[in-house]
Amino acid sequence: MYKKTLALISILFLVSFVSALEFPLSNYGFNEIEVTGASMRECQSFTLDLTQLKDTAFYSEGILSLKTDFIGEKGDNSFISVKINSEKEQVLWPEYFSCNNGCWARLFIDDLLDDTKLVRVCISTGGKTSSAKVNASSTIGLYDTPTLEIKNTSPSEIVLGQRAEMNIIVKNTGTKDADVFVQFIAQDLRSLLKITSFDIVEGDASATEIIPAGEEKRFTYYIKPTQASVYNLPAAALFFDNIFGETQQITSTHPQLSVIAPKQIDLVLVSEGLIDNQMTTKVVVRNNWDTPFDGNLSIKPYDLLTGNIIKVFLDKKQEKEFIFKTKTLLPGKYSLLAEIDANDTIYVSDSVSFQIQSKDMTIEIVIAVIAIIIALAIFFRIYFGK
Repeated sequence: MYKKTLALISILFLVSFVSALEFPLSNYGFNEIEVTGASMRECQSFTLDLTQLKDTAFYSEGILSLKTDFIGEKGDNSFISVKINSEKEQVLWPEYFSCNNGCWARLFIDDLLDDTKLVRVCISTGGKTSSAKVNASSTIGLYDTPTLEIKNTSPSEIVLGQRAEMNIIVKNTGTKDADVFVQFIAQDLRSLLKITSFDIVEGDASATEIIPAGEEKRFTYYIKPTQASVYNLPAAALFFDNIFGETQQITSTHPQLSVIAPKQIDLVLVSEGLIDNQMTTKVVVRNNWDTPFDGNLSIKPYDLLTGNIIKVFLDKKQEKEFIFKTKTLLPGKYSLLAEIDANDTIYVSDSVSFQIQSKDMTIEIVIAVIAIIIALAIFFRIYFGK
């Protein structure tokens, strides 16, 4: 019985040994990276080639483990970045590292056995970090592990007053189930964004879920922005215990949301001045939306101007000015407004009112009377003086 138990333990040990493969990065040409001082950056590239293990390895999901030291205060701009082949560079911030036994940054790499990976690792210091180092003892391994990714998605555009449907998508492409905690609006140490600007109006702010291997889960909530703008929304964060016994955090990217004004067009009519009984006005037209606009711009009443209909085309978010001049007007009170007709949608500006005064002829009449009197006096003197 003792021999059987010993044999079973030996078999389990061998299975665990061959099923979890781990190698130092120095095997692939990686050396220690060290920088001294803030605002420094150093990079190193190397090639990961594990394709020769394809027929013998139990798993193809890899974890890149970077053992990192930050000396002094981490500040808010120290980080490691990793670029694999031509993919987008991934940034790993120090607060996401596990530091139980040294500080380790963990990064999942899919399908390590399928092809060769060109990896570039960079370390950058900021804030009050005096020095930082990626150790040569960093590793790459093939494991029975969850391989998790998280996405935070939003509509690209909504009208002010509407709710925006947000979706958190968590995907597990690994070989092991994962028990995760998802925080839908994560605190970002490098963002000046006020989280309270995006209070959740429907749905939960977090969730706990088991994500089986090979499956994904979707979580939905709604926010309602309070003003028209383009927002860089908060990231979502995922927390779970990884195979190293560490609580690991993964964050999503920041989705962008454009909140547009309810009206596509803002129309403003401004008086530019009255000269010789003619009023000059300026019309400012702004397109609030991310879609082009065209329509017919005119000044009303129509009979105060000649040829006053202008074809207007505005690209997205574009603003243009148009100048109009009235006919020569008689004394009286007038009111003008601008109007745009666009496929049966009418946009109207506030009106501009003005008055043209009748000229005071008193002085002219007095002068004329005096001139007539003088002329008559001259006439009589000449006529009767003969």
